[in-house]
Amino acid sequence: MKYGVRFAHAAAFLSGCGLLLAQAPAPAPPTPPAADPPALVQLRQRYQTLLLEAENAPRSQWAAALEALEKQKVTEGDFESAARIRARRLSLLPNATAAVARAPITLAAATAKPGTGIDFADSKKEVARFRRTGALLEWELPGQAPGTYEVRLVFAAAGAVDLNDQPDPYSDPRVPLPAKSDSPIAEQEAGGVVEFRKITNLKEGGTVLRRSVRPTGGWSVTKTLSMGNVELDGKIVKFSLRAVDSKGQGVMDFQRLELVPAGPAGSSDSAGVRELARLREVYQKQFNDQTRAISAKYLKGLTDLEAAAIRNQDNDAVALVRLEKKKLDASANASTSADNPAGAAGNFLIPVSEKLHMLIRGEARLTTAGDYLTKMRPAKTCEVLWKLPGLGVPSGQYKVEIEARLSSVHGGSAVLQAGSTGGEAGPALRFEVPPMSPKGSLTDPDFAKLTTSTTIKMAPLVIPRGAQYLILRVESLANSNGGLFDLKSLNLIPYTP
Repeated sequence: MKYGVRFAHAAAFLSGCGLLLAQAPAPAPPTPPAADPPALVQLRQRYQTLLLEAENAPRSQWAAALEALEKQKVTEGDFESAARIRARRLSLLPNATAAVARAPITLAAATAKPGTGIDFADSKKEVARFRRTGALLEWELPGQAPGTYEVRLVFAAAGAVDLNDQPDPYSDPRVPLPAKSDSPIAEQEAGGVVEFRKITNLKEGGTVLRRSVRPTGGWSVTKTLSMGNVELDGKIVKFSLRAVDSKGQGVMDFQRLELVPAGPAGSSDSAGVRELARLREVYQKQFNDQTRAISAKYLKGLTDLEAAAIRNQDNDAVALVRLEKKKLDASANASTSADNPAGAAGNFLIPVSEKLHMLIRGEARLTTAGDYLTKMRPAKTCEVLWKLPGLGVPSGQYKVEIEARLSSVHGGSAVLQAGSTGGEAGPALRFEVPPMSPKGSLTDPDFAKLTTSTTIKMAPLVIPRGAQYLILRVESLANSNGGLFDLKSLNLIPYTP
């Protein structure tokens, strides 16, 4: 009962400030986000240290199991699975990001071994002209990070206009192969067909990608074309690019091939996938078992901090500690391993179904399902008030998005403002809700039921330090017998200038 009385007193206080809201001063400078209390910072750092210490043993066991599985796959001759398992094992090292990151691979003209039919423009060998059918460049590379890569060809070819946007018969089987042309125009153009080949273990075979090469608009006009995807498995690999057809002026001026990561590392399926999943489950169980007591102790510390902040009437500290407890609760229901750390909290979504920390004044009523707040009237006295510490919303500056439902009986203006019974009030945000365009006939009994969902985006809202409440008040109505809108939720997005 006391809780409700305090809420009513706070609502009456903010409601009585109508003149102040109507004549609000110019917005104050942006309020910086509330800093975590030193006690919370120290408690969190201690918790994270204990987590790292507890993780060492299961992580070491996982790495040892992966190493044994990798050796087994090598013995079986399954080098693709071994390469993927090795990438997973390396990801457990302290410098994991550098170990497994997949950067684009560039195959430049200057780094290739040229075959017949290749001319270079100068001594730098930055451009290689494929003069005729059979022209060839080759590259040999050590093992790369496994995964799928898109092969992109960067080149130029003589011709009046760029023709490379036309459908290619080598990527679309529905397009017929081009017929040979002896026209004078064709003799003045370059182009043809090129073949990219990946050769594993320096033996013939592997992946073959073909692509038509057409004029780009001149020898000085560069074009980039995708030739398709290729899988790399971490072994030594040899690449080649060969011209298999050419026009009168040759094939192209080749600059480089770009192999761009196009899928997750080790995305190919193999026999080691199931064993990897099993090892991960073992690691996860060991980690959870060893950290359960640590998390429980951390929760107890947070609860003590929250109680102290309430006694000191430090609303920001209450909100921040409760936010930390929500993060801890979310991480307890998700994977907390090094591969899937619990994400930091983002926006503050406040639905009208949050009845515990919400007070309604006026004729507004929740729907039977409790998902919308309807009949938000009359003007000046209809208010919705939320208690910020209970919702875990600290002081700071937020972008506001209101999700609502509109119909022909809705429209008007309203004010959104944060404040407290004993502290400063933040700037008032006024916003308009335009009436919905009429649809259907006024004589239709279902006319008032025609609705549309909308999101109202507002200017930044400042929640000052010590603010206890967020209040939404109806200022005016387009239809005195209608309402402002059917309110579903408020979304407070931390503002970053």
